[in-house]
Amino acid sequence: MRLRESRRLHGPSLLLPESGVELDVDAERGPALQLAEAWRDLVENLLARLGWSRERIVERAQTHGVRLALAAPVDALATAQEAGEWAFGAAQAQLAGGAAADVAVAAERLRALAAREARPALQALRQAASARKVAFYCDATSVTVGQGTGARSFSLEGLPDPDALDWQGIHDIPVALVAGSRLRAATVATLARILAASGRVFGVGGHERMVVAGTPLRVGGEGPHGAAVLRDPRVELAVLEAEPMHVARLGTGLRHVHAAVVTDADLDPGGTFGMDEVRERVEIVFTVQRALAEPGRLVLNAEDELVLEHGRHLPKPLLWFGADPQNPQVLRHGRAGGDVATVARDMLVVVRRRHAYGVVPLPDIVTLADGTPLAAVLGAAGAAAAMDLPMQAIAAGLST
Repeated sequence: MRLRESRRLHGPSLLLPESGVELDVDAERGPALQLAEAWRDLVENLLARLGWSRERIVERAQTHGVRLALAAPVDALATAQEAGEWAFGAAQAQLAGGAAADVAVAAERLRALAAREARPALQALRQAASARKVAFYCDATSVTVGQGTGARSFSLEGLPDPDALDWQGIHDIPVALVAGSRLRAATVATLARILAASGRVFGVGGHERMVVAGTPLRVGGEGPHGAAVLRDPRVELAVLEAEPMHVARLGTGLRHVHAAVVTDADLDPGGTFGMDEVRERVEIVFTVQRALAEPGRLVLNAEDELVLEHGRHLPKPLLWFGADPQNPQVLRHGRAGGDVATVARDMLVVVRRRHAYGVVPLPDIVTLADGTPLAAVLGAAGAAAAMDLPMQAIAAGLST
């Protein structure tokens, strides 16, 4: 049994809807479950002594061990990480027959660490952004409120008084976050064509590449997906690619996206951070739903069996896409007044807010001739609709 990694998360992840820490433990299933139970007991004891909520602990058995998670404020991540690691060591010793850990001593040490780490100004800024329903992104060195043309970024060492900010100029922009496997890259590329056709400055980003107005940006660190794109004051629209390995390990780190797209869930077991079971891999791509703004749309492929099975019962606002207009899920969702992207009479059709739009004839879609799968085109069109882009821009992006 060994602790493979512990890490700090600045936003939503596989197990947590907020910031926190996660620990990955390699172990056989039986010992892993015993460890998780002992770890939880120790962490709950610590949190009670620290005055933190008990609703902050999650354990999840995985193929090769267990993942342990502890939610925490963004200005308490070092404390939470230290608590998680201490509890792992104490639980491991306890299961090996060692002496019981001294929780009181550990709590005193962590209380001192929490006091040094606390940043009241950071929490005040986060609360002000939340009250105004604009994005708040934080990493180890900086914080941003708003997105793109409405973003304002500050060093953690020079945070402003929220009351002194011009909040009228701080706002979010339309953003799509795309997850999946085989169809992900093609969907991002197709959506980028649509954004370009809108005539507005757009950014494309992911863990390994970020481009704004055709110019590459420097990529580095372990902040939110595409953070550099969303902090760029030129950007009016953005599409971000959620690479599964990065999401499995670090989550999305994002909130306030307008469209979260799941193209397919047939992930490579070797590329999902040790998560080999189908259920685990599906949950990875669906992590993007935690990034949705209100109101945002989860855009799902009705012709992928894993996506269909996992997504059909979700309470989120949905847009289903599929090339067959008689696909039962597309048909049922459309008849119920939901949003869909499909094909009818050789025409790409988008239904948005109960209005059906014949967007562009299939023979006019240039990317299809280049080998782009129709499912990727439909997913991109659905995402663009969820971003409230004009149908003319969608048509122009697909046909030119």
